[in-house]
Amino acid sequence: MKAQTQQQVSPAQIKAIYAILNKHGLLDQKAELISDLTDGRTESTKELTQDEVKRFFALFTDAKEHEHEKRKVVYAAIWKVSWLMGIIYGDTQNDYEMNKAKLNKFCRERGTIKKNLTEMNLMELNKTHRQFEAMLKKFNEKKTHSKI
Repeated sequence: MKAQTQQQVSPAQIKAIYAILNKHGLLDQKAELISDLTDGRTESTKELTQDEVKRFFALFTDAKEHEHEKRKVVYAAIWKVSWLMGIIYGDTQNDYEMNKAKLNKFCRERGTIKKNLTEMNLMELNKTHRQFEAMLKKFNEKKTHSKI
């Protein structure tokens, strides 16, 4: 029997690894991902060490945090465009809550996604941002034509 220098992966961790791979559509690439993670030592999740499991989870945690940061940037860009068009205004906490409700209602009723802005994932926020940018362009064109 082979001597182990590190504790092996637990059944619960294996289940979590499969859940993450499935969620991200990477089950087909499991063997390749595990091989890369272990520097070619194994393609099996059952043979992972605790350090390798930690690195695996860190990869997906970092990606999730990165997506959250991107979401915040796009969300802020939508707010800026809304502000420029005069859809939202004010600077108090009450104004913020009212503006959030206005934008959520607009997105549910007239948005391309038909869902609250605060509930959208990154892809949906990007589509909504494009919609708001198009609205801003029309808004600016109208403003320019009305001055002539």
